[in-house]
Amino acid sequence: MRSTATSTVDTPVSPPPPGTATRRYCTLVAAVLNTKTARKLISFTVKMLQKSPAIWRRIPPIYIDETAHPATSNQDYDVPRLAKRVFDEAPRVERWFIESPCMRRIVEVQVMLPPRPEESAPMLYLLDGVTAPRRSGWLREGQLEKALNNEQVIVIMPTEASGSLYENWVADDPEVGRHQWDTFLTQELPSIMEDPATGLKFNGRRIIGGLSMGASGAIRLAAKHPEFYHGAIGLSGCYSTTSTMGRGMTLAILRCVGSDPDNAWGTGPTPTWARNDVADHPEGCGTFRSTCLPRTPASPNTTLSYTPAAPASISPVPPFWNTPRIPPREI
Repeated sequence: MRSTATSTVDTPVSPPPPGTATRRYCTLVAAVLNTKTARKLISFTVKMLQKSPAIWRRIPPIYIDETAHPATSNQDYDVPRLAKRVFDEAPRVERWFIESPCMRRIVEVQVMLPPRPEESAPMLYLLDGVTAPRRSGWLREGQLEKALNNEQVIVIMPTEASGSLYENWVADDPEVGRHQWDTFLTQELPSIMEDPATGLKFNGRRIIGGLSMGASGAIRLAAKHPEFYHGAIGLSGCYSTTSTMGRGMTLAILRCVGSDPDNAWGTGPTPTWARNDVADHPEGCGTFRSTCLPRTPASPNTTLSYTPAAPASISPVPPFWNTPRIPPREI
């Protein structure tokens, strides 16, 4: 009897390319979360959480030695004025003290001067996140003086704006005072920064940027004032104010510093809440001007046409958790 021996050779199997398992996992999670049922469940959960005041927490006292939101002095100023200018924490960083008519107090601003002061430079406004203490996070954690060490740019960093959204509020708040940042950043502060008497050589180009709360504020300001800015930068911002998640994030920012959200843009789904939704109204971001004209320098004979600040008196407002919620939008 004849036997036949056969041999088999195993074909080598190529290993899956790197990251295949991760991509499969992410695809599966995305498929589940993007179902209509999952979206409705997430939206319902967020709305239920928003109704409970117990979930809101103050930000931890991580900057014990910092002033997050100074008390409003209720001091009346005729025009914005540079009251004092001192050297600050880095060789080219100064602290400017601005008398602000709209804020009715002295606003402190950190300014990083360009490496070649004899040459003209653009102005870069950088807004902080929700803590926004007296020392800008752009200098503290961001170490901006190292990152932009040789860049010919004037960096302007407003301070003490904790939980402000960098907006004009409709009412003063008993906890955080007066916020009229839109007016201050687009009218009062530029009139000081661009005054030739300061010695800064401005080349006519303005850019505004921010991180987190500052990113949202920067993009909103740029969208509302496209004729004023040459460009905008937003890092990790939330640009919707009326979607379920967007409204929740905005309320979290306001509540975490102890302020009443109704003092910011009004009670419930007001037109101001809707108007500040850049995700719904991004039109201004596409129409930045190609050249920016300097603001008129402030002087005793100059009258600035800015939006009047909110009245000093504080009207009682209902608790924010009793206000109507804006329904979520379909994605």
